[in-house]
Amino acid sequence: MEIKSRFEWADNLRFFATISVIILHVASTALYFFNKIPLSHWLIADLTDSAMRFCVPLFLMISGGLLLRENHKPIEFFKKR
Repeated sequence: MEIKSRFEWADNLRFFATISVIILHVASTALYFFNKIPLSHWLIADLTDSAMRFCVPLFLMISGGLLLRENHKPIEFFKKR
């Protein structure tokens, strides 16, 4: 019997969040050119930027979910960190 040391759901969410961060950074550069690019392009960049803002809290929730899966007493938990 093979024991998995990784969580596939966490790896998949982390991949999805990483791609979202890349899209966020690419879209946010267009927001600096408000009057220099067509308004429709700027609005698409703004919509994309706004839609990808979930990725940073997602990284935090993945970290917290993986960190809190183990049962530790509070003293042991804070000693490790």
